[in-house]
Amino acid sequence: MKRQWLYECCLLVCISMLVLLIAGCAAPSPAKPTSRPAPGSPQASAPVAPPMVTTPPEQRPSVGANALRDGINAFNMGEYGLAERKLGESFRLGLSNTPDLLRGHKTQAFVYCVTARTQLCEKSFDAAFQIDRKFSLSGSERPHPVWGPVFAKVQKRYVS
Repeated sequence: MKRQWLYECCLLVCISMLVLLIAGCAAPSPAKPTSRPAPGSPQASAPVAPPMVTTPPEQRPSVGANALRDGINAFNMGEYGLAERKLGESFRLGLSNTPDLLRGHKTQAFVYCVTARTQLCEKSFDAAFQIDRKFSLSGSERPHPVWGPVFAKVQKRYVS
């Protein structure tokens, strides 16, 4: 009986010490200065909080960013039906930053072009140009035989 009580007390002490040790590691106390700075010296002023860093809205992750990523991956795997659904979902959920919107419209245009829906492809490229008149395709995307001509046609309307 006494041994069990002693064991429980030791266990309680060990657990308490562990909790205190963890709590001490989580919030270290600041070092105390050994001497006080002279009044009026730069060290005597109150510490200045670092400026808050905020990400501009056009660079924040969009709510629909995961669906966009899934849609792009599906397109790259040749799963055009899934890509179309995921891209549509990304627009419904909300793509709030310009790069996401441009990637979404570009990939959507690619899906429409490779599935022989040229008018929808053109509308998707048009939506991208309405967001950014300097929108363009990469050097490897531009000469594509399916969407290259559609892109060039839409681009002429915005580059004149």
